Amino acid sequence: MTRAAWVLALFPLLLGVPSACSKFGESGTGGETTDAGDVPDTSTADTGGGPLEHRIFVFGGVTQPPVLSVTKGYVSTVAANGDLGPWTPAPALDDDRYAAAWTQNGDALLAAAGAVHGKAFSTDGLRGALPADPAGATATAWNKAASLATARNYASALARQTSIYVSGGRNDTIALGNVERYDTAHDTWSPAGALAAGVAGHATFLRNSLMYVVGGDQLGSGGLTASVKRAGFAETDGSLLPFDTAGDLKMPLAHHSIALVEPWLFVIGGDGTGGKALATVARGTFDGAGMLSWELIAPLPVPASQTGLAEACTVVIDRTIYVMGGRDAATAASKGDVYIGRVDTNGVITWTKSPNVFSEGRAAFGCAVSPSSAQ
Repeated sequence: MTRAAWVLALFPLLLGVPSACSKFGESGTGGETTDAGDVPDTSTADTGGGPLEHRIFVFGGVTQPPVLSVTKGYVSTVAANGDLGPWTPAPALDDDRYAAAWTQNGDALLAAAGAVHGKAFSTDGLRGALPADPAGATATAWNKAASLATARNYASALARQTSIYVSGGRNDTIALGNVERYDTAHDTWSPAGALAAGVAGHATFLRNSLMYVVGGDQLGSGGLTASVKRAGFAETDGSLLPFDTAGDLKMPLAHHSIALVEPWLFVIGGDGTGGKALATVARGTFDGAGMLSWELIAPLPVPASQTGLAEACTVVIDRTIYVMGGRDAATAASKGDVYIGRVDTNGVITWTKSPNVFSEGRAAFGCAVSPSSAQ
């Protein structure tokens, strides 16, 4: 299938599709898709009337040591109680890719840039689609997408309506501040403004028509940051308006995960000052103006021999957080563990470790959930 034909075939998935959960999702409003949010557990199939089975997919990444890119994909079924089944093969990527900016928009996936084919800083784009049929087991084939204007890795991405915004990242020793907008209907990229400062290994999410940017590495003399910024979008062209402060974290960090479970944002793990991987979990509470106040809560239950977890991939289904894979800075080893965090009505997380782990550790990879919404 040609790129143009594939885009036309996929485009209906990107219009009018309720929000999905992924590493990047929010409980969107006004037709927006998500960047760190929830997938409701109340969806029902057309024929059976019972809850749909969700499946979690993982793609790509890197194993350390040695540093080897991974093309394999895996899928696990989520049980009614939130536990995970065994990981079974899903279609592999066409190219080895890690540290890409992954986005899920409905059932459509985009991997933007990253380290591809041994090239540390790439402009390559890759698209795929998750199965709409709840009984489907695997994703569809992968297809090339248009290339970004700026080569980068450790960027972040979020979906808003039919646009995907890729921000920041690094190119050699430079932390990038530019933002590119991907038009899903036309398979094109365009400039979309700039962050408040160049940053890599940060996290972004969309909430109430605002883009939030959380933490990251400013590189050079800037180092890690505890900054949390937010900006709106121009009505004329969808570009970003100037950023303001939304309530800084208690500590600087990068390569962390985020999970939005309203009215809280959870920031999980990451790299801290001095290169130490963190096991901390920070809970941010939104006030009526969308500002955040922070407190530390129960950490990830990593083994005593492990300092923490960075470059993990996180999804949220209903009020359950899945933190998968990642890297421990103490040994530089990629992990295959999966931590399941159940969030109660007071914002308290009860963590358990799934007995079903990846067959090999991986970090800096992509993850997604299907079905993305009620079918």
